[in-house]
Amino acid sequence: PMTPSRFSVRLKELRLARGLTQIQLAERSGLSQTAVSQWEADIREPSWSAVQALAAALGVGCQEFADPPAVAPPAPEPAAPGPQSDPAPS
Repeated sequence: PMTPSRFSVRLKELRLARGLTQIQLAERSGLSQTAVSQWEADIREPSWSAVQALAAALGVGCQEFADPPAVAPPAPEPAAPGPQSDPAPS
């Protein structure tokens, strides 16, 4: 399934690859710039109709949003290292 973080990263990636601003993408897709911004920031998840409108505006299939991003999203903070995490220096 498509995780919101993957969607947000791919949305921004696809938009920037086409040289569009959030406002231009919003205008092309008939959606609000606020919504585009919130989806890219991973604050909200888009409805399926919004995903379809974004795909049409970007000239891609909806599956493109589920593809792995060209640049991986930031990894979650690692857990604090435990006593066995660092090998003893030799």
